[in-house]
Amino acid sequence: MTEPKNAQWKSQKDSEEEFQGDPEDHRGRERVRLLQKSLRDKVFECKDAGAFWRVLRGWTDPRPKPIQVSLEVLTEEFQKRMNEPEECPASFNMEQLRISAELFKGMPRINEDVSPKKSFSRKLTLADIEWGKQHIMKHLSTASGIDDFSYGDIMEIPNEKLRALLQEIIDKKIFPSKWLAALSYRLVVLECCLLKFLTLLIDRRVKEYAVEAKLIPETQNGFMATYRTNNNPFLLRVMSDRAAAEGKVMYVAVVDLKNAFPAVNRNVLFLTLNSMGVAGDMID
Repeated sequence: MTEPKNAQWKSQKDSEEEFQGDPEDHRGRERVRLLQKSLRDKVFECKDAGAFWRVLRGWTDPRPKPIQVSLEVLTEEFQKRMNEPEECPASFNMEQLRISAELFKGMPRINEDVSPKKSFSRKLTLADIEWGKQHIMKHLSTASGIDDFSYGDIMEIPNEKLRALLQEIIDKKIFPSKWLAALSYRLVVLECCLLKFLTLLIDRRVKEYAVEAKLIPETQNGFMATYRTNNNPFLLRVMSDRAAAEGKVMYVAVVDLKNAFPAVNRNVLFLTLNSMGVAGDMID
């Protein structure tokens, strides 16, 4: 009767464990045998299919390439890319930028909420916290902030205590110092997760007001519920087909603004938001 395959492996394993000799014997063949035994042992030690595939991928996946750029160089480059430019390009309207800076200085510290639903002064509710937690459930694997506080930690905070904490921060307009530790440059991944949770709730209120006031054009499909970014390619295709059918020439300009989001001047941003009615406790 043929011995089961597993038994054969076990028998061979036992016999190899009894071997004690110089790995350099027999022109290195014994070293190869010991390596094979080591690899086979790793397979036998797998407790489930997941462990097996992790071992297999460790053998077959390409080895990571050595890092070509130092951390110092990366940090310097990111600081340049993720902040406003120290010197504005010649194409900038410097006079308008100066005027905006002066107007920003003249803005009152406390601004009235003129939105119909009091979107920016209405107190946070338990429903807001529940919505926020439901949202971050999809991102529990996100890296912790600079304070080692994660979205998973937020999920452990009772809703009422979390609501009270965030509302007190809005009312007093004072952030814990650790929350602001990463604001020297704008890498979102380094921000405190509690800070990101609060800005998530504020973003929801901004969208609520923007939709109510019809401030968002129909062409804005990104980051909007029920919209998809592939809506615009579809529209472009329809316009192209129509132009071809009517024998017309259609010109398309594709503009890619370098470092557009981090390079936005915050003074101008807040002035623009204020002029559109985005003002109140949450924004102050």
